[in-house]
Amino acid sequence: MKSVVVILVHYNNFDDTNACVESLLQSKEIDLKIIIVDNSQPNDTRLTAFDQLDNLHVISNRENIGFGRANNVGIKYALEAYELDHLLILNNDTIVPEQSIKTLIDQFDHTPNIGIATCRINYFDDREKVWYGGGEVDYTKGWPVIADLNSYGTENGAEKSRPITFSSGCVMMFSKESIDKIGGFDSDFFMYVEDLELSIRCLRAGYSIWYTSDAIIYHKVHGSAEIESPFRGLHPKNPKIAFQYYHKKRNQWITFYKHLEGAAYKRFNRNFWLNFYLKTVKLLILSPYRKDLWKACRKVRKEIRQYRNEHKK
Repeated sequence: MKSVVVILVHYNNFDDTNACVESLLQSKEIDLKIIIVDNSQPNDTRLTAFDQLDNLHVISNRENIGFGRANNVGIKYALEAYELDHLLILNNDTIVPEQSIKTLIDQFDHTPNIGIATCRINYFDDREKVWYGGGEVDYTKGWPVIADLNSYGTENGAEKSRPITFSSGCVMMFSKESIDKIGGFDSDFFMYVEDLELSIRCLRAGYSIWYTSDAIIYHKVHGSAEIESPFRGLHPKNPKIAFQYYHKKRNQWITFYKHLEGAAYKRFNRNFWLNFYLKTVKLLILSPYRKDLWKACRKVRKEIRQYRNEHKK
C-alpha cells in the first residue's frame, strides 16, 4: 500500500477544510497522512478539532505567508517527518471521491517519468461542469490554456487522459523522487501563478506532467476569499481585483523572465506589455475600485523594473 502525504493550506475557511479532511479520510487503498498549514492570523483555534486524528498534523504559521510558501512549509515537514511514496498538493476547498487519490498514484506506475500527476477538476456546485480539464502553456501569451474550461467535458479535452504542460495547483501529485528534484513552489510569489512556474520547472527538469480523466476532484472555487462576492478573478467588480491583478501580472512576468531566453522572451515580453496596458485601461474604465487598481498597476511596473535590474540576463 503506497503512502501519500496531503498538504492543505488553511486560511480562515474552517468549514471547507473540515469537509475536505472528511472526504480524504474516506480514501481507499492508501496509507494517508494529512498536513494542514494554517495561514490564519490569529491562528484558527477551530483546527484543534483535528487533534484526535493520529494521521493529521497542523502547522501554525506566525504570519500569512501566502499559498506557495505555506505549501513549501508543509513539503519540508513532510519530507523530514514521514517516509512517503507520494506527496499531494490539494486546495482545501475541494471534495475528494474515495478512489481519486489511489487513481492518481497509479499513474506513476503506468506511465514512466512522471513528475506531476493531476486530474479532472469539476465545480462542486455543478458537478458536470469543468473547472480544469488539463492545460497547456502558451509561451507567447505567458498563460495556460485550460481544456473545456467552464463547459462540459469533451472527448479530446477533459475526458482524455494525456501528457500536458500545465497542472493546476489545486491538485498536484508528486513522487518522492520528483518533489526532491523539482522542489516546491517559487518563494518569490505570495499567491497566484506559482503552479504555472512549477509546471514549467517540472518539464525543464526532464519530467512529464500527466493528466488523468479517471480521477476527479470537486472544487468550491471560492477558497479562502474573505469577501463574499459573485464576481471572481479579474472581473472589474471583484472587490479584490487590485490584489489579484497585482500578484497575477507581477508573477506572470517574473515566471517567463526566468524561463525564456532570446526571441521567445522578446515575443512574450512584447505581448505581456501590450496586454497589460490594454487590460489596465479597460479595468480602470469599468471598475469601481479604480483607485486601488491604479496603485496596483504602478506597483507591478515598479517591481518588474526592480526585479529586472537585480536579475540581469
